[in-house]
Amino acid sequence: MVARLTNRSVDLESDSSIAIRGLNQHEVWFLLAHFQPRDIVSIHPGVGSIGYRFLKLDSNKFEHLKTQLLHMFESPGFKSNGDRPLRMIEIPTNYSDECALDISDVSKLTGLTRDEVVLAHSEVEYRVQFIGFSPGFAYLEGLSPKLSVARLATPRTRVPAGSVAIAGGLAGVYPSATPGGWRILGRTNLKMFDPDLRNPSLLQPGDRVRFVSVRSSSQKEVDHSCATKDDLGGRLIFKVADPGTFTTLQDFGRANLAHFGIAQGGAADRDTYKIANQIVGAPCGVAALEITASGPTLEACEDTWVSIAGGKCRVTVDRVPLPMWTAVQIRKGQRLSIGNTESGLRTYLSTRGGFDGIVKLGSRSFLSDCEWSGSPLSLGDLLFEAESETQPSYLGRAVGEIRGRFDRLGSAEVPFEIRFTRGAQFGWFRSDFFRSFNSQVHLATANVNRRGVRLESIRNVSRRPEFESRELASEIAVPGSVQIGPDGAPLILFADQGTTGGYPKIANVISADLSMLGQIKPGSKIRFREVSFEEAWEARDRHEKLFERGVLPI
Repeated sequence: MVARLTNRSVDLESDSSIAIRGLNQHEVWFLLAHFQPRDIVSIHPGVGSIGYRFLKLDSNKFEHLKTQLLHMFESPGFKSNGDRPLRMIEIPTNYSDECALDISDVSKLTGLTRDEVVLAHSEVEYRVQFIGFSPGFAYLEGLSPKLSVARLATPRTRVPAGSVAIAGGLAGVYPSATPGGWRILGRTNLKMFDPDLRNPSLLQPGDRVRFVSVRSSSQKEVDHSCATKDDLGGRLIFKVADPGTFTTLQDFGRANLAHFGIAQGGAADRDTYKIANQIVGAPCGVAALEITASGPTLEACEDTWVSIAGGKCRVTVDRVPLPMWTAVQIRKGQRLSIGNTESGLRTYLSTRGGFDGIVKLGSRSFLSDCEWSGSPLSLGDLLFEAESETQPSYLGRAVGEIRGRFDRLGSAEVPFEIRFTRGAQFGWFRSDFFRSFNSQVHLATANVNRRGVRLESIRNVSRRPEFESRELASEIAVPGSVQIGPDGAPLILFADQGTTGGYPKIANVISADLSMLGQIKPGSKIRFREVSFEEAWEARDRHEKLFERGVLPI
């Protein structure tokens, strides 16, 4: 669904989000500051666009939002550029070979010498367009046309923190070590993001920026030691005897911070996380352990009630099998062990009071590539309960329909069926490519994590002639967005995904199927099925009703 308002468009980006395109950057800043409807989960400013994700969206709300925007477009403030004061931020940058990983390639692509590349990058003044992709990542306009180069065909899986980079006519700095596809020209030791500040991003939209050449950019080490009893207020309930493959604290995540480049994150399979908490009578939104692939062994330091729900796995207490999907009591001194997942990928361990942890930006959730958000469990870690009640007011078990969702997960014969609506750049691709996307069985590669699920390439990748060499200006990306890279590999963005992206989106996974993405493992088979927005909203409503009655008392 697309509505054209003057020379601008308002699009249904997904079944829970909209995008306004055709804006100048002052208009993006104005909407970011002044258009904040109810029930917003996140705001995603981009290059000439801004996106909004909502708790719930339907056709009536979409029509109402269009009416509000039409009035906004006619307001005097929207049409004025304003006279806000502009800061100048200087970024010390080391352009040495050790830090400038792509400067030789940029030199070849542009025909400039190495020194000319450095000069072209550092002699101009930049302006911050918006913050997106990752926490504190600022998109800077003003790059010299001499340095116009495309993104890497295949993004790096890890870009060093502080990397100064360019791509698609823009410049930027990677505040932390994350995946990324921009070309690296240098590195800075300036702290670009601080989660303890009210405005955690050093750079703000509209700031003026210069890069200043320096000889050193050594990075300071960050203390990532785990929380202690002095840091936390709850009671000690477990000591970690074996951390498992990848076990993290998760709650509902960090809402409404995407304009700082911070993904909402939170539990990868939100449905199962909520059920696990409900079973043991935990308050809504408290933190649970998210267990990936194989679970931990925990020594109980106090009596406590727990529930384990999610991908089928062997659970034991002192080697005696323990049931999943129901509340059970663990006694002081017992060892709780959670084995490998046999179906699905993730399992959740909840306690009556919820697990305690350091709160950063309103959440205890671990967020990928964000050192400030904590780290996966390690041997010897101590786990505290946030609330100290030892006798739960409610104990439950999940209904069979909920448990049955996991019976066939990971089956070699039956693929995951993932429903989708068409993406904003669906029209960039030839019809035969879309048919392949929508009909073939896709295979998940080894690159499956909390940021996304990468699938094997579609062989006949092909864009329409008019889009063959076109680059997408960075814009809204939400959980479930399916990007197609130059190599033809679909990437389903997920819980900890970048808040903006520059690869075309062919599809968006519907809200009712987002939690299922959290159970896809390497080697899983996936089949996509297209639905309309109306069908997506109906599926969401049915899904919500199922989980409203998902737990019964014991």
